Amino acid sequence: MSEAPSSAGPSDHCRTTNAGQIGTPHTGSGGHPRSGPGSAVPIWDPVPMPAYLVVNSNITDAAKLDEYFKAVGPTLAGREFKVLVATADAETVEGTAAGERLVVMEFPDRAALRAWYDSPGYQEARKLRLAGTEGFAVIADGL
Repeated sequence: MSEAPSSAGPSDHCRTTNAGQIGTPHTGSGGHPRSGPGSAVPIWDPVPMPAYLVVNSNITDAAKLDEYFKAVGPTLAGREFKVLVATADAETVEGTAAGERLVVMEFPDRAALRAWYDSPGYQEARKLRLAGTEGFAVIADGL
Protein backbone atom coordinates (compact mmCIF):
# COMPACT_ATOMS: atom_id res chain seq x y z
CA MET A 1 0.00 0.00 0.00
CA SER A 2 1.45 3.35 -1.00
CA GLU A 3 1.07 6.65 0.82
CA ALA A 4 -1.22 9.28 -0.64
CA PRO A 5 0.71 12.18 -2.14
CA SER A 6 0.89 15.26 0.04
CA SER A 7 -1.26 18.16 -1.07
CA ALA A 8 1.10 20.62 0.60
CA GLY A 9 3.17 22.59 -1.84
CA PRO A 10 6.42 24.44 -1.14
CA SER A 11 4.51 27.61 -0.27
CA ASP A 12 2.71 25.69 2.50
CA HIS A 13 6.01 25.07 4.27
CA CYS A 14 8.12 28.16 3.66
CA ARG A 15 8.11 31.41 1.81
CA THR A 16 10.45 34.25 0.97
CA THR A 17 10.06 37.38 3.08
CA ASN A 18 10.49 40.94 1.81
CA ALA A 19 14.10 40.83 2.98
CA GLY A 20 14.73 37.81 0.73
CA GLN A 21 14.94 35.42 3.67
CA ILE A 22 13.30 32.03 3.79
CA GLY A 23 10.81 31.66 6.64
CA THR A 24 9.09 28.72 8.31
CA PRO A 25 5.61 28.79 9.82
CA HIS A 26 4.82 28.55 13.52
CA THR A 27 2.59 25.60 14.25
CA GLY A 28 -0.06 25.55 16.92
CA SER A 29 -1.23 22.56 18.96
CA GLY A 30 -3.30 21.32 16.02
CA GLY A 31 -0.27 21.21 13.75
CA HIS A 32 -1.52 24.05 11.55
CA PRO A 33 0.27 27.34 11.03
CA ARG A 34 -1.05 30.02 13.37
CA SER A 35 -2.45 33.06 11.72
CA GLY A 36 -1.96 36.66 12.68
CA PRO A 37 -4.83 38.46 14.43
CA GLY A 38 -7.86 38.47 12.13
CA SER A 39 -5.84 37.00 9.26
CA ALA A 40 -5.46 33.67 7.53
CA VAL A 41 -1.80 34.47 6.80
CA PRO A 42 0.70 32.33 8.75
CA ILE A 43 3.18 34.04 11.07
CA TRP A 44 6.69 33.36 9.72
CA ASP A 45 10.06 33.31 11.43
CA PRO A 46 12.83 34.50 9.12
CA VAL A 47 15.64 31.99 8.81
CA PRO A 48 19.05 33.69 8.48
CA MET A 49 20.54 33.16 5.05
CA PRO A 50 24.28 32.92 4.57
CA ALA A 51 25.88 35.35 2.17
CA TYR A 52 28.81 34.59 -0.10
CA LEU A 53 31.62 36.64 -1.57
CA VAL A 54 32.81 35.07 -4.81
CA VAL A 55 35.99 36.45 -6.38
CA ASN A 56 37.23 35.30 -9.78
CA SER A 57 40.45 36.80 -11.06
CA ASN A 58 43.66 36.52 -12.98
CA ILE A 59 46.82 37.17 -10.96
CA THR A 60 48.83 40.00 -12.56
CA ASP A 61 51.25 40.80 -9.72
CA ALA A 62 51.97 37.95 -7.29
CA ALA A 63 53.94 40.24 -4.95
CA LYS A 64 50.93 42.58 -4.54
CA LEU A 65 48.70 39.58 -3.91
CA ASP A 66 51.12 38.34 -1.22
CA GLU A 67 50.90 41.79 0.41
CA TYR A 68 47.10 41.48 0.26
CA PHE A 69 47.18 38.08 2.02
CA LYS A 70 49.21 39.62 4.86
CA ALA A 71 46.90 42.64 5.12
CA VAL A 72 43.54 40.84 4.90
CA GLY A 73 43.99 38.55 7.93
CA PRO A 74 43.66 41.24 10.60
CA THR A 75 40.49 42.57 8.91
CA LEU A 76 38.81 39.20 9.49
CA ALA A 77 39.84 38.83 13.14
CA GLY A 78 36.83 38.28 15.38
CA ARG A 79 34.42 37.86 12.47
CA GLU A 80 32.41 34.73 11.72
CA PHE A 81 33.27 33.46 8.24
CA LYS A 82 34.44 30.41 6.33
CA VAL A 83 36.67 30.20 3.29
CA LEU A 84 34.96 27.51 1.23
CA VAL A 85 37.15 27.73 -1.87
CA ALA A 86 40.57 29.27 -2.44
CA THR A 87 42.39 28.10 -5.54
CA ALA A 88 44.52 29.41 -8.36
CA ASP A 89 43.55 26.42 -10.49
CA ALA A 90 39.79 26.73 -11.11
CA GLU A 91 38.51 25.13 -14.28
CA THR A 92 36.07 27.13 -16.38
CA VAL A 93 33.53 24.82 -18.02
CA GLU A 94 31.17 27.47 -19.43
CA GLY A 95 31.53 31.09 -20.44
CA THR A 96 34.58 33.27 -19.96
CA ALA A 97 36.10 33.55 -16.50
CA ALA A 98 38.39 36.37 -15.46
CA GLY A 99 41.09 33.83 -14.58
CA GLU A 100 41.92 30.64 -12.72
CA ARG A 101 41.92 32.21 -9.23
CA LEU A 102 38.67 31.61 -7.38
CA VAL A 103 37.77 32.44 -3.78
CA VAL A 104 34.41 31.76 -2.12
CA MET A 105 33.83 33.06 1.41
CA GLU A 106 30.72 32.43 3.49
CA PHE A 107 29.38 34.85 6.12
CA PRO A 108 26.35 34.35 8.40
CA ASP A 109 24.34 36.92 6.40
CA ARG A 110 24.73 39.82 4.00
CA ALA A 111 24.96 42.36 6.83
CA ALA A 112 27.96 40.53 8.32
CA LEU A 113 29.63 40.28 4.91
CA ARG A 114 29.07 43.97 4.16
CA ALA A 115 30.26 45.00 7.65
CA TRP A 116 33.59 43.34 6.84
CA TYR A 117 33.78 44.27 3.14
CA ASP A 118 32.92 47.93 3.75
CA SER A 119 35.19 48.27 6.80
CA PRO A 120 38.04 50.77 6.46
CA GLY A 121 40.58 48.03 7.15
CA TYR A 122 39.35 45.79 4.35
CA GLN A 123 38.99 48.68 1.93
CA GLU A 124 42.71 49.39 2.42
CA ALA A 125 43.63 45.71 1.96
CA ARG A 126 41.34 45.48 -1.07
CA LYS A 127 43.50 48.03 -2.90
CA LEU A 128 46.35 45.50 -2.80
CA ARG A 129 44.11 42.74 -4.21
CA LEU A 130 42.97 45.01 -7.00
CA ALA A 131 46.58 46.02 -7.74
CA GLY A 132 47.61 42.37 -8.03
CA THR A 133 44.66 40.91 -9.94
CA GLU A 134 42.18 41.57 -12.73
CA GLY A 135 38.70 40.20 -12.29
CA PHE A 136 35.49 40.63 -10.40
CA ALA A 137 33.79 40.02 -7.07
CA VAL A 138 30.12 39.14 -6.48
CA ILE A 139 28.04 39.09 -3.30
CA ALA A 140 25.17 36.60 -3.30
CA ASP A 141 22.72 35.31 -0.71
CA GLY A 142 22.57 31.57 -0.14
CA LEU A 143 19.68 29.31 0.69
